[in-house]
Amino acid sequence: MQVLCLLMLLANALLLYRLHTQKQDLETWRKAAELPTGIALSALRGVDLAGHPLTLPNTNKRTLLLVFSTSCEYCEANWPNWRRLIREKPGGLDVALIDVSSTVNSGYLARHGVLGYPVMRATEPQTVVLYRLGPTPQTVLIEPGGVIGGVWTGGLRGRGMKEVEAGIRAIAQ
Repeated sequence: MQVLCLLMLLANALLLYRLHTQKQDLETWRKAAELPTGIALSALRGVDLAGHPLTLPNTNKRTLLLVFSTSCEYCEANWPNWRRLIREKPGGLDVALIDVSSTVNSGYLARHGVLGYPVMRATEPQTVVLYRLGPTPQTVLIEPGGVIGGVWTGGLRGRGMKEVEAGIRAIAQ
């Protein structure tokens, strides 16, 4: 009986260790999937809701880029945070959106209070790779010249939200 308990204890310890290393691996993958800050990228190219060519961002202005998918539950949960950032943004900051699922429509945008902002519905494949637009939600601050000022993947809460707000405040100064 004692041997069995010892074996079960050892098995539990191994499972806990494996879970810990998998969490570390997941965090490493998530960081690798994000754009590195400080690099300059070319403009995003794709089409808007009407199918017209669209280039984002204006390279002379700072831009808050919101990357989402209409079927992403984390994006849905993040919309209140994004609306707050948009509502409180300084005047020198543009806002643009990219739907990586290419299924967004005006009803979806109206429901989330972002109708009227430039929205890229579909992007060129090389843009998806260059900007690493896979994981959603993503919040990206782009400086003039296309320089990546900051990237936050996942829902904004706690420290992430404070970091984005600080980045936006720095733009206002």
